[in-house]
Amino acid sequence: MVYRLIAVMSMLAAGCGDYDPPPEVAGTNLARGTYDPARGDIVVRLSEPIDEASLQVQIVTSRYSEELDLCVPADALPKGCDSAATVVIDSDSDLIRLNDERTEIRIDGAGLELFTKYVVRIAGGLRDDAGRTRDPDSLIPFFARGNVQGTPTTFESGLFFGRLTTTVPLPIKVTLYFWIEVDSDEGLVKLFGCDADPTNGGPDSTEDSMKQEKWKADPLPPLGFTVLANGLIQEGAEETIMELLPFDLEVTTPPVVAGDAIFRGTIGPGTPPGDVGGTRQLVAGQLDAETVSLGGTLLDGVAQGDLVLFRLDEGEGPPLSALLGEGVTEEDVHSTFED
Repeated sequence: MVYRLIAVMSMLAAGCGDYDPPPEVAGTNLARGTYDPARGDIVVRLSEPIDEASLQVQIVTSRYSEELDLCVPADALPKGCDSAATVVIDSDSDLIRLNDERTEIRIDGAGLELFTKYVVRIAGGLRDDAGRTRDPDSLIPFFARGNVQGTPTTFESGLFFGRLTTTVPLPIKVTLYFWIEVDSDEGLVKLFGCDADPTNGGPDSTEDSMKQEKWKADPLPPLGFTVLANGLIQEGAEETIMELLPFDLEVTTPPVVAGDAIFRGTIGPGTPPGDVGGTRQLVAGQLDAETVSLGGTLLDGVAQGDLVLFRLDEGEGPPLSALLGEGVTEEDVHSTFED
């Protein structure tokens, strides 16, 4: 039905000459949906010159209904929104500028709160000089990354094991393996996460021991890993910080899916969780997710919890290959940062 409608519209457009669409967003400088305030303005490129009087652009906090409608405007909220998204930069702000050609919007985002998710909203009604008008809003979600800058690091690639314990919206305990691949020269990391299951077949919540004989990797087809996250390491004199850009996390037991998760933690020696004992290298910090579902049911509110991982010694725990699915090799992982 949809394809037939598109075909009819195409024939109508052809019958009336070349179709000239209304103005639209042609591109941004928000690589992978991420904004680094240290690199200057947010830039939104338009497909053609616009009527400046029709431009209404805002930056609002990322707040959506269960139907994934942005919770704006405040005086006419979509169904399912209990409160409005906060307008952080409004359309009359001096922080928003349109270039002389009227094809590029620049927004000074230096004052945005770091490590926070936002949306650029260009309100419907945007029109070109001929009066052709784009009716729906144009929404550009992005993440204002923290002030962590990748630096050369002594942190090495390796296998980590640990636990995510959430308190909001429900107390949930999830156990995971992570292979962390590192570009030590640039301070870049990529995390390949895999669900871990107790070897006795029970749920995570019934197994308190963190000793390796109690656990096995449970890769999820087709890739095996259920977390794929990019991040940065900033190594300083007082502390070493790891920051991950927004990612999704999925585990099968319990059946949890967390969307648009962000993580910031520290790297250093410490006592691992559970009964392992001794001192290990830890990656520990807070994880926040925009959405979370349990058993396919979307839960109210965001997810918050503590993620604590500890490095496994060589030969301890499963081999990297046990975390991977068909068609993914260890070489694929190790070549992550190769040109």
